[in-house]
Amino acid sequence: MPSSLPASRPSLPGRAAVLIVAVFAAGLLAGPGAIVARGADEAVILKSGEVVAGTVVSVSDTAVEFDLAGVGRRSIPIADIKAGSLYTLRSTRIADGDAQARLALGRWCLAQELGYFAQREFEQAARIDPTVAAEANDGLAKARLLRGREFYARAVEAMQAQRYDEARRLFDLVIAQYPDPFAGPARAALDFIDRQRGIAPPAPLPGGNGGAPPAAPPAGAPPPGAPPPPAKVLDAASQARLEAAGQQVRHLTQAGYLAGTDSRAKRHWAEATEVVNQALATLDAWRQRGRIDEAAWAQLRAPFVEAGTDHALQIAVIELRQHDEYSAQKWLARALILDPDNERAQELRLFIVTEFRPRH
Repeated sequence: MPSSLPASRPSLPGRAAVLIVAVFAAGLLAGPGAIVARGADEAVILKSGEVVAGTVVSVSDTAVEFDLAGVGRRSIPIADIKAGSLYTLRSTRIADGDAQARLALGRWCLAQELGYFAQREFEQAARIDPTVAAEANDGLAKARLLRGREFYARAVEAMQAQRYDEARRLFDLVIAQYPDPFAGPARAALDFIDRQRGIAPPAPLPGGNGGAPPAAPPAGAPPPGAPPPPAKVLDAASQARLEAAGQQVRHLTQAGYLAGTDSRAKRHWAEATEVVNQALATLDAWRQRGRIDEAAWAQLRAPFVEAGTDHALQIAVIELRQHDEYSAQKWLARALILDPDNERAQELRLFIVTEFRPRH
């Protein structure tokens, strides 16, 4: 990926840019409940990897019908479409203020094991209509359980492959964000990783030490049965600094959504990104200096990671709308660095690779 844009570069074909904006800007830039008119240029990604783009004629429970320029009508079975792509198609067709439709889509996402999208739909439903809050909260609990299971499974996979740094990061995230019911197994897995690395002594064998006297504790160790050391808590000034950064990010994020033009929105989100980067760097420094432990570090950085990923995706779509695919790819790469498994970023990257030929 080039580090800077060339002085002269080919721009995106007009239709291709429209297709990308129709598919991804609808889900990223439109507010809750926004609707994309039927008949607009759109696209879906099939499970085979094929991208079908054209005018959507109809969307039913069994198929999506396209009118393809120069080809004619094509009906695509719902079962052949990637769940994330189908989610975008359905989400953008929900009328403004329809909380029940958001709840229904959230339940569909749960059935498809799309935990992130399910959480988003239930949150939107509760914001639209507080009277459905009880049902939305029940869905949110299920979505969080699904997300926790996803992260825990990824952490176990990384641990089994001996990618211990990645596994530790994911287990810490599980403990901080999805403690019930994953915290106990996650802590046991962290202990196992420490033993494998020689950081902690091996666990005793079942039945004690075979009758041998217990080994003497190392010098300076607390006596047996002593309470654990108190958790490290940030001082008031550090907490206030972090809260101020979070408030500034929220303000700039909202300003970007309310901006009347792409250029103004991009400016607000780019500024928010700088604040996010500074906050993440500060948290990393605090962890390295021992001011916060791993669990606190994971918990405190989670909202900044989520905001930074969202900003990068928003700007990537704007860059594509402005026919600047190189800058879009750079912002997309930033989103995937923060959240390597972000489904929207992965779909957008696949669409770009499929739609455009490599630059020479």
